[in-house]
Amino acid sequence: MPKPIRSQNVLATRAVTLWVLRAVSIFLMVYGVFLVLARITHGLIQRDGWVSMTAYMGVGSDHGIVRGFPMALAGVVLALLSRKLSRWIVAVPESGCVRCSYPRLGKPGICPECGYDDGEPSAGSD
Repeated sequence: MPKPIRSQNVLATRAVTLWVLRAVSIFLMVYGVFLVLARITHGLIQRDGWVSMTAYMGVGSDHGIVRGFPMALAGVVLALLSRKLSRWIVAVPESGCVRCSYPRLGKPGICPECGYDDGEPSAGSD
């Protein structure tokens, strides 16, 4: 069983998780666009777009359009959802405030000890 993340380390762990998710999304977008552009460039060199889209380019070469568009699309979606994913992957422990670990007994809102706002409305506000 993995050790639970202490509340002081949640923000740092989320930042690292967010960085990794965005790095993966950038890689997917760049490599996907590269595959598509390689195929389009091949078509321009051959001066026949349709033949280049169906022609065999060489040993170990795949069809860039078929893999490139989904890779680039997956990278864009991952980039757009990276912040929500990092919050889902690294959940806030129930022990108290994320910043100072003050025991708040499950009360959302601003921490009375350090003033950190967790973004949730408090029970008394509308």
